[in-house]
Amino acid sequence: MRRNPRKVVARFETRPNDSRYVPSRLRWPVCSTAVLICGHRVNLGMGVDYRPASMACVQCGLAGEAREV
Repeated sequence: MRRNPRKVVARFETRPNDSRYVPSRLRWPVCSTAVLICGHRVNLGMGVDYRPASMACVQCGLAGEAREV
């Protein structure tokens, strides 16, 4: 099993939900994205209530920082 490195979240950004699926836009008008300290972005989806302090970075794991468990 691969374990991707955990990175600290630098900030959260919200953006308008521009989905083609209209009921989704009406229910959740904004989406949130976490910007990690390594510079990569992780889409958190529709719920803006979920705000973790650190997250696993898949892009850094693909670049060779992942370790086998």
